[in-house]
Amino acid sequence: MGACCVGAEVLYLAAHAATDPRIANIAGPLAQVLPASVHLPTPAFLGWDLSLGCVGAVGQLALVALPFWAVKQVANVAQLVTSCEALVAHDFPKGKRA
Repeated sequence: MGACCVGAEVLYLAAHAATDPRIANIAGPLAQVLPASVHLPTPAFLGWDLSLGCVGAVGQLALVALPFWAVKQVANVAQLVTSCEALVAHDFPKGKRA
């Protein structure tokens, strides 16, 4: 879980760094290997077309951090559901439910 937390923070920092053109245009070490951009799959009903530029160092860093961020979001939702269930069980014991 620690790697997911670090990955999420790195993604947030990369997103913030991408707003500064001086930083976003720094060529990354994998610029010759990676494609110019990577298309991120999204549900068709949303109508989003997301792509991540991979030429710059910031884009490469974000691409590496993206899976860790996604796993952390899934863990956050699982933790939220478990916490809600525990809260309901505590506030409304089974013997006193209507």
